[in-house]
Amino acid sequence: MQIALVGWQSSGKSTLFTALTGIEPAIGEAAHSGISGVPDGRIDDLHKLYPPAKKIYAKIEYIDLAGVAHDD
Repeated sequence: MQIALVGWQSSGKSTLFTALTGIEPAIGEAAHSGISGVPDGRIDDLHKLYPPAKKIYAKIEYIDLAGVAHDD
């Protein structure tokens, strides 16, 4: 799944991106991308009952787009 963070300049998009991914975005780039795993206890329970060859959690890719400039 991919989620883009879009909004006005200085609205907190990069702060939210850092909180979700743990990656500090580089200044000056047009867009930043980071992937975060989604741990789910239900998968652990199912893995105990029906042990497959591997256990894969869901992942979300967050994209921090450059802020939209607005004229006041």
